[in-house]
Amino acid sequence: MKPAGKSTTEDVAGGRPGPRWSPLGLLQTGLGFVFLLLAVLGSFLPVLPTTPFVLVAAGLFARGSPRFHRRLLASRVFGSTLRAWQEHGTIAPRTKALALVMLWTAILASVIFALRSPLLDLLLIATAIAVSWFILSRPSRPRSAASGRDSGVGEAERA
Repeated sequence: MKPAGKSTTEDVAGGRPGPRWSPLGLLQTGLGFVFLLLAVLGSFLPVLPTTPFVLVAAGLFARGSPRFHRRLLASRVFGSTLRAWQEHGTIAPRTKALALVMLWTAILASVIFALRSPLLDLLLIATAIAVSWFILSRPSRPRSAASGRDSGVGEAERA
C-alpha cells in the first residue's frame, strides 16, 4: 500500500520505483515542518506550547511523509513522548507538570501584566482550565489489560 502523500513512478535511470510527491503530500509535509519549527521555538519561549505543535507535526508527517514521521518518532528529544501518545494516549507525569507550569505561568502573566479586558481574562482562564483538565485526565501510564486497555504487553509475553 502506498503512503497517502506519495505515488510511485519508475525511476528512469535505475528502473527502480521512486517517490513522486502529490500536492497534498507536499502541503502536509510543509505544514509538518512549520509546526515542528513552532515546537522548537516553544522549547525556548514560554508563551508557545511545545507538545501540541509536535503532535500536530507528527500527524501531518504521518499523512504526508512516512519517512519524516519515522524520523520524528526516532528523535531523541520528542520520540518517547510521541510514541507514548500514539501507542497508549499517555502523558508522562513530568511532561504533565511541565506543561501545566508553563501554561499557567503564561496565562497568569498575560492576565496580570498584559491584558486589560476582564472578558479576555475570563476567556484565557477558562481556556487554561479546559486545557489543564484535558492534560490531567490523560493517563500517565498504559492501563493494564485487566482494565480493558492495551498495556503494551503481547499475548505471548503474558503467557
